[in-house]
Amino acid sequence: MAATTSRRIYAWPLAACIFIAAFGSPSNAADRPIALQPRLERAISREKSPQLRLALTKFYQLKSWVLAWQDSDLAQTVRATLASAADQGLPAASYLSVVGPNTPADADVQLTAHLLRYARDVSEGPARPADAGVAARSLQHIAATLALAARNSADLRQYLAALPPDHAAYLALKRAYAHYRLLAANGGWPQLPAVRRIRLSSPGPWLDLVRNRLACEYPSLRQADVETLRRTIKRFQAHVGLTADGIIGPKTISALNIEPAERAAQIAANMERWRWMPRHFPTRYIEVNTASAILQAVDRGATVLRSRVIVGKAATPTPDFMTDALAIIVNPVWEVPRSIVQKEILPRLRRQPDYLSQNHMVMENGNVRQLPGADNALGRVKIDITDPFSIYMHDTPARTLFARDQRHLSHGCIRVQEILPLASWLLTGSLDGGISRIETAIADGTTRRIALSRPVTVYVVYQTAIVGSDGRIDFVPDVYDLDSDLITSMFGTRPLPGTTKEAPSHGCRTTD
Repeated sequence: MAATTSRRIYAWPLAACIFIAAFGSPSNAADRPIALQPRLERAISREKSPQLRLALTKFYQLKSWVLAWQDSDLAQTVRATLASAADQGLPAASYLSVVGPNTPADADVQLTAHLLRYARDVSEGPARPADAGVAARSLQHIAATLALAARNSADLRQYLAALPPDHAAYLALKRAYAHYRLLAANGGWPQLPAVRRIRLSSPGPWLDLVRNRLACEYPSLRQADVETLRRTIKRFQAHVGLTADGIIGPKTISALNIEPAERAAQIAANMERWRWMPRHFPTRYIEVNTASAILQAVDRGATVLRSRVIVGKAATPTPDFMTDALAIIVNPVWEVPRSIVQKEILPRLRRQPDYLSQNHMVMENGNVRQLPGADNALGRVKIDITDPFSIYMHDTPARTLFARDQRHLSHGCIRVQEILPLASWLLTGSLDGGISRIETAIADGTTRRIALSRPVTVYVVYQTAIVGSDGRIDFVPDVYDLDSDLITSMFGTRPLPGTTKEAPSHGCRTTD
């Protein structure tokens, strides 16, 4: 899929609805637990969500049916946390709205309800898919831990601070999110004309626009010479998934014209995806980012292998999933999926009766297998993984395709450029320690399965905003067109909290 079409995001003013509940004196008989319980239960019954009603009941049961937020420090901690939800890429206004509480019990329950939803959303994501690989905690579990933490303000602050992911990538996205929101609030940046090319060799107003636009992200560029500008353009192109050739053509101009509010929304979507990930990764694991078509093998927190991969095209996308690598299969047999048999092989057989023999394939009872060999679609090595989608990780005879910048070409399976180092690492923990063993097995010509000493977890994810090698955020084209729906699911209509509706000043006024 082509990169996501730029759309201006019109943000609403952030409504900071801070309500003050006038709690009665604890000494008043009406405020004793025996009198408060029915009031709190009535307030809980007004919540629309059954899950939230159960969680609120659990919370107040554990609090012995008293008002939870009478202590001003506790209440202020909660309100300050909810007011800062936008810093986590969340729609802060949804945690601050007040639906006319008319009693202390109503106000207390409403504040607790907002906090429960925030705790769930900031830790697990408001748009978490039902089939996410890591089990979600129930609201009742969150209510139980919150009730324990709400004993004093120190414990509560510690609990709330630990809710968001603490992965380095998430924290980098959070910083970048604040940066682009600030750029958006200050008016954005200049828009370039939709022309075929802006030449660096032709000084003029368009080139000045390019320099001013890039200076919004690279401030030292304002007085740069042409060669420095060319290097910066290449740097920018690399950061947005374009060929870094220094040519300011239509794709580069389009990328430069994506507004900071749009970039911030893209970052928020990827912060959300990080909330779906486990809090703690295994010692050794593989991550495949299908958006960037890059695989990383990670050992004790360090990336030991980075490889290009070929993944599913837009029509047949590679899904997100978590699985285990169990073995290495050399000289694999390809069991051709029925969909490919029906849509591709059978039509070819009608035109070319010897197609099967020419491709070392056999058909039995309508099933097609491709025998091991140099032309096998799985290549010489396959990583044996378990998943519900029949997705393979494997070698390929068409290795020239790895040179392409755009590598969304498969029916969904994952072809790995550095397949031998990856297989060696899985078997021995070394990128080269197992290669000779694998090559010997390949030379034998027979299909062989070599089990791993222990399974290695594989995460297949879709991240369109990632931390680059220089620490800046790289933006990857949204090939599967998933960002837009995710942003809409989180915010409603692609809004961006914290931006303005004022006319752009293009001042790029930040306080970095």
